[in-house]
Amino acid sequence: MKSLLLILLVAMTVSCATITDDKFEKRPSGEVLSWKKTDFSKLNDKISKASSSHQDWVNNIQLYVFHLFDLSGLKKVVYESEFDNIENPTEATVTLVRDGFLDDSVRGDVHRISFHRTTGGAWKVVDLKKSQRCWRADLDEYSSDLCP
Repeated sequence: MKSLLLILLVAMTVSCATITDDKFEKRPSGEVLSWKKTDFSKLNDKISKASSSHQDWVNNIQLYVFHLFDLSGLKKVVYESEFDNIENPTEATVTLVRDGFLDDSVRGDVHRISFHRTTGGAWKVVDLKKSQRCWRADLDEYSSDLCP
C-alpha cells in the first residue's frame, strides 16, 4: 500500500512540475471564477483519528489528499502544496484538482485547503474552498454555481 501511495505521489509531483505558470487560476486546467466555503470538520475528524492511532501519513502533508479525498475512477488528478517556509513550515496551502467525474453534470472540482501544523506535527485544516467544473458548459472554467 505504501509503495502504491509513493508511486502516485511521484506521478502527481511530476504532473505538477510540468505546470510553469505561478497563478493557478490561469493554468490549462481551467480558470476559477468563484469559490464556495466548505465545511472541513469531517476532514479534521479523519486527521484526528489517524493521529490518535499513530498513522504515519498525518506528519506528511503530501499524503493528505490520498487519505482525505476520493481519487478513484478519475481521468486526471493534480495537486500542489505551498508552505510558509521550507525548513520548519507551520502553514500550508494544498490545491487539489479532480477531473473526469462519472456524473451527468459535474465534470470535476478544485479544492483549496489551508492547513496549520499542530504542536504534535500533524496538520489541521483551517479553511476549505471548493469550485466545480461542468460537463455541459463549453467554457474551461470552475465556479461555485450549480451545474446545468
